[in-house]
Amino acid sequence: MLTISPLDSGEKVPLFRQLYVKMRGLIDSGVLSKGSRLPATRELAGQLGLNRTTVSAAYALLESDGLIGEAALLLGARRLVFHDPDLPNCCFPSKSFARRVRK
Repeated sequence: MLTISPLDSGEKVPLFRQLYVKMRGLIDSGVLSKGSRLPATRELAGQLGLNRTTVSAAYALLESDGLIGEAALLLGARRLVFHDPDLPNCCFPSKSFARRVRK
């Protein structure tokens, strides 16, 4: 189970952005390593007491940054971490790479 500290709904920063920052920190620190399976949006939303749309928005930001993507597996699509913290920022996979992996 992914452990994320509670988000502050009283903050000016939207919840999806707070979640994005926390998850990006986990990826950059190596806690979520390359190839790690992320929880489904419904699962993470339930764990954090958030709306599923909030989690989807955070995942969309991480995907647009090239940090995560979906990989088609035999049992269906799974969202995985693409980023390797040992690589410089210029080495993130492109969006077109993420699209190819999904196909």
